[in-house]
Formats: sequence, C-alpha cells, structure tokens
Amino acid sequence: MDPFLAAVEQLRHPELRGKPVVVGGDGDPTKRGVVSTASYEAREFGVHSELPPRTAAKRCPDCVSCQWRRTSTTRSPRGSWPCSRKRGVRLRCSAGTRLSSAC
Repeated sequence: MDPFLAAVEQLRHPELRGKPVVVGGDGDPTKRGVVSTASYEAREFGVHSELPPRTAAKRCPDCVSCQWRRTSTTRSPRGSWPCSRKRGVRLRCSAGTRLSSAC
C-alpha cells in the first residue's frame, strides 16, 4: 500500500510511468521534509518512505519529486478505494486520515 501516492501521480501524469517517482514534502528535494512514498522504480535505488528528500535525491538522482496533493486521492469516493475493496484488499485508515467514504 505504501507506493499508492506515487501510483496516483503516475496515473495523473502518464509521462511519469516507468520513472522513479518520490512523493513528499513540497516537492523540492533541497528543502527539509520527509518522503511519504516512493514508486517501485525508485525503491530499486533504496528510496523509501520516511527518508529525507535530500537523501532520496542522492540515492536516485533521476527521480521525479512531487508534492502530495490531498485532493488527488480524496476527491472521488468512487475512485480507487472501492476498487480495492472489490478485489478483497483490506484497507485500514490511520487515525485522523480521511481518504474516502470507504474508510
């Protein structure tokens, strides 16, 4: 479930498919912040969540850094969460997180 936000960015921007994508902070790897998620392509370089963006950029210089847009994952309750439920995937929302009505 961790690379979900990176997959959302790859869906929103088809030109990012197949490229290493890092989501977190304000999208600027030179500033302080935390990587929220990394695509499978970025994980091959050792990039993972809870990593400082500066470290992620050192491990994977070609990665694309994106700012997390809450509206892209919460706008439609009929988006990807109900599809996951139909496939038998159990989802648990952390306290304070309102991803959709599926939670």
